[in-house]
Amino acid sequence: MTCHGAIAWASLEYFFVGAPTDQRCQFTSIQDALTAAAANGPDLDYVMVANTAGHTNQALFIGNQSVLIQGGYRSRDLDDDEDQPYAAISGNGSDPVIRVEPLAAAAYTNYRGVLSRLRLSGGGRDDANGGGLRVVTAANVGVRVRIEGNEITGNRAYNGAGVYLFKSTAAQAGLPELTIYPGARIHANTAAQLGGGLHVSGGLVFMAPDAVSIDHNTAAGAGGGIMLQPGTLFVDNAVSHLAAGPAPRRPAVGLNWPTQVQVGPSMV
Repeated sequence: MTCHGAIAWASLEYFFVGAPTDQRCQFTSIQDALTAAAANGPDLDYVMVANTAGHTNQALFIGNQSVLIQGGYRSRDLDDDEDQPYAAISGNGSDPVIRVEPLAAAAYTNYRGVLSRLRLSGGGRDDANGGGLRVVTAANVGVRVRIEGNEITGNRAYNGAGVYLFKSTAAQAGLPELTIYPGARIHANTAAQLGGGLHVSGGLVFMAPDAVSIDHNTAAGAGGGIMLQPGTLFVDNAVSHLAAGPAPRRPAVGLNWPTQVQVGPSMV
C-alpha cells in the first residue's frame, strides 16, 4: 500500500502522514490529518503514521469523529519498522499528548478511537488532568477508546498522568470506555495527586489478560498504578504486571466507592 492520495473504501478513508520530502503522503502533521479525517464525516477513518518524520511538541485533538491512528511504519509503503515499532509522539510539556473530547450532540452518539503502536511521552503538567491521553465525554456523547501495542511513558498531570478517563458532569453525558489490548505498557508517569498510570472517573476500563504492563508510575496521593474515583475495571484473569512506582510508594490501585473491580471473562 502506498501513499497516493486518500484511498476511499465505502465511507472509510486513509490519511497518510510522512516526511515533507515524501510527496506521496498528504500530510506532514498528524493534527492536519486528524482535521481532514474529521471533515470527512463522523465514521471511522485511518490515520497512518510513518517514522520518516518526527512528531514533537504535540497536543493532538480528536473531536466528534471516529478514527484510528496507527504508527510503527518504516516508510510510506507501510512496511513495519522493526527497529522503531512505535510512532514516537512527544508532547509540549503542558497539554495532554492526545486529547479526545467531542462536543455535545443533539442525539446520542458513540465515537470510537483506536490508538495503535504509538509512544506518547512528555505531555501534561502538574496542575491539570491528563498527561499522555485524556478522554472526556459530553452530553449525549460516549467515547470508546482502544489502545493496542502502545507505550505511554514520561507524562505528568494532577490526576491521570498516563491516561485520564472522565465522564462529563453534563446532563445525559455519555460513558467513556477504555480497552487495553495486549502489548500496551503504561509506565514511569507521575501524578501530583491521583492515578499515576490511569485515573478513571465515571468510566469503564477493560484490560487484557496478559501482555499488559502498568508499572513504575507514581502518585503523591493514591493509586500509583490505577485510581478508580469511581469507575469500573474489568480484568480478564490477571494483568501481566501491575505495580506502584518508586518512593514515595503508593498502592498500585486506589478505590473510591462506588467502584467495581471484576476479574474474569470480560473483554469486548
